Amino acid sequence: MSGRQALVALLLVACTGSGTTSAPSVPNVDGTPQAPAVSAPVGCPAHVPERLSPKGISGLRRTLVPPGASGAVICRYPPVSAHPRRPRVATVMGSSLAELVRSLDALRPMPRGLFACPFDDGSMYLLRFAYPDGGRLPVVVHLSGCRFATNGRRDVSVTAKVRALLASLIRCSTG
Repeated sequence: MSGRQALVALLLVACTGSGTTSAPSVPNVDGTPQAPAVSAPVGCPAHVPERLSPKGISGLRRTLVPPGASGAVICRYPPVSAHPRRPRVATVMGSSLAELVRSLDALRPMPRGLFACPFDDGSMYLLRFAYPDGGRLPVVVHLSGCRFATNGRRDVSVTAKVRALLASLIRCSTG
C-alpha cells in the first residue's frame, strides 16, 4: 500500500465510526436531566496557554498522555497571521481517543540541545484530555518550525502520521 493509500485509509477509518462526537446526550431519570459523566473538557480557550498546568495526573515524565483518559477536546489554532484567530474544535472519545493516545505515546523524546525553529507561524493544537477522577491534562502540538509536542513535563518530536491523525479528527468533527 502506498503512502497516499494509507493516508486515505486512515481518513476513512477516522471519519467512519471514529467515536468522534459533537455533543454528548444528557441522560434523563423520571424526566429529570442528570449531569453527564465526566468525559472531556468543553471548548477551547482563545489562546494556547504559555505554561501548561496538568491537574491530578502522574507519570508525565514517562509518557505524553498517561492511560485512562475518558475524552479529549482538540483545539486547532491557525497561524498567528490569521484574522480572526479562532480555534477549530473537535471532541474525541472511544476508539478515536484510544488511537490518538497510542499515537502520541509512541512519539520519541525530543533530542537534547538547543534548537532554532525557523518558519514557526504559530499554528498548533491544544489537546485537553480529561480523566474520570477529574484529572485534566493539556498537551500542545506545534505544527510548524520544530514540530514538538509537550505536556509540560515531557517533550517529544511530532511525526507526519500524528499531524495527519489530528487533522482528520478535526475534519471529521467540524465538517
